[in-house]
Amino acid sequence: RRQRRRVRRAGGGLGASRVGGGPCGGRRGVFRARGKRAGRRARDGQRLGQWLGERVGPHTRRIAYFHLLADRRWFFEVADRNVGRVQAVAYALCSPLIRRGLRRALGVDRSRTDASVASLRKRIAELDERLGERPYLVGGRFTAADLSVACLLAPVLAVTPAEGYSAVIVARHGLPDELATLVEEVRSSRIGRHALRMLAQERRTIAASRPS
Repeated sequence: RRQRRRVRRAGGGLGASRVGGGPCGGRRGVFRARGKRAGRRARDGQRLGQWLGERVGPHTRRIAYFHLLADRRWFFEVADRNVGRVQAVAYALCSPLIRRGLRRALGVDRSRTDASVASLRKRIAELDERLGERPYLVGGRFTAADLSVACLLAPVLAVTPAEGYSAVIVARHGLPDELATLVEEVRSSRIGRHALRMLAQERRTIAASRPS
């Protein structure tokens, strides 16, 4: 008993390892370190997601709307596939006002769209380099940034529900030539392939885990 008391006072022995003592901090220290890494990874993922929302999202939306608003038939087709019939008819009746309002709100014109295409190509090159050969953008694990890049690139990936995207976009063979070329370019990039994988795997996993 005296020997065990001396060991406890010295902070060594089995009793110390059970409560997190010793040079490695025991189990509690390991769990704490893992928790810190997970928290840091989540914060880094959120920061990257915010950066993507500011530097990628506005450009992909402007590019998509530039072509969508220029083609009245495509505008109605997208509306008809993504909203109810009554709303689609309302879109058709209010089309001039809606299209004018969207152009003004999103700054949709030729010069700004060309600038957005140039900016998007630059961001894709940066994201390709960041991703490299890793499976995820941050810390080797799935984070919000991976889903953010997938959803924000969706308008220029022309993804379908079969590929894991909830909205219906016109099939790639129906796109204007200029947009179709950009779509194929983005889909063939490293980050584009990553985004498609995230939609096909992670987004479906998240959706399946939600209670019905």
